[in-house]
Amino acid sequence: MSIPGSAAPFLLAQQPVEEGYFIERSLRFNSSDSAYEGKQKSSVPLPSQEEIKKFLRYDPETGIFTRARTSSPNAQKGMKAGYPCGRGYIRIMINNRKYLAHRLAWVYMTGEDPGNFEVDHINRNKSDNRFENLRLVSDQANSINCGMRRHNTSGVRGVYWDKQMNKWGAQIRNKGKKIHLGYHVDLDEAKAAYDKAALEIHGEYAITNAMLQEAA
Repeated sequence: MSIPGSAAPFLLAQQPVEEGYFIERSLRFNSSDSAYEGKQKSSVPLPSQEEIKKFLRYDPETGIFTRARTSSPNAQKGMKAGYPCGRGYIRIMINNRKYLAHRLAWVYMTGEDPGNFEVDHINRNKSDNRFENLRLVSDQANSINCGMRRHNTSGVRGVYWDKQMNKWGAQIRNKGKKIHLGYHVDLDEAKAAYDKAALEIHGEYAITNAMLQEAA
């Protein structure tokens, strides 16, 4: 079963990249996503692949960058590059400018700047920059692939307690709009309603309660 606006392939890629790797993952987003109109949020231009390789070496198996040359006492050749920033990502300094490591990894491996698209961490671990854990997605798809919201009070993704109805309400967001999934006496029923809708609407980017429970 498919729902209008559900995840659909935009670019099916199998292009060669660094060291014999191939991108076999699809770039996907909703058919009406703003990316079609070039309205994705702006991003900081990244150095070219050639420029990055002057300063860094990247291991796609571990996701770790090391320095290719000595540029300061704290950035000597062979040293691990990067440091964790407040949001959990890894930042790396090149020519006195800070860049996100996962975006540098994409350029290093493909030679292409992701531009206004997001480089998403598939397993939602923002510091895991192994190339197999990275994929190019729209901003909307990236927002789907996140953990439970901090203000959630039910302990279940997409479920809340409605005092007036005295039941569990279920809802899901799609393209910025809330879709109501009904009221349920049983919490597990509300949870199942959300999970079913997530799989139908978000496709391969769906994060269900079952997935979050397995990862806990």
